[in-house]
Amino acid sequence: MRYIFLFVIINICSFRVQAENDSIVEKEIAADSYKLFLTNNEHNFFSGSLQIFDKFNNSVFYADSFYTRYNWDTLIDLDNDGNKEFILDVGTGATVYDYNMFLIFDF
Repeated sequence: MRYIFLFVIINICSFRVQAENDSIVEKEIAADSYKLFLTNNEHNFFSGSLQIFDKFNNSVFYADSFYTRYNWDTLIDLDNDGNKEFILDVGTGATVYDYNMFLIFDF
């Protein structure tokens, strides 16, 4: 009976490991007249890239392999000058609290 229980537990754990998602996440964000393309794989550290295009479809920013997870974004006027800044929150590590960074773009 003990061996059967152990066998069942091992099988349940192995199914969980095999079912883990290892897919690439792609996200497109429109901010002002810019388009941001985020690509990442949350199961591989520092696999995320960010590319920004202007309204003429010119690439104005590109960074590769610097984050793991997309957390959130917002468009807000931080300095009250009438122009909105784009804040992007990305992180890496096993949890959102391991390593987190805010990227601020003043378009």
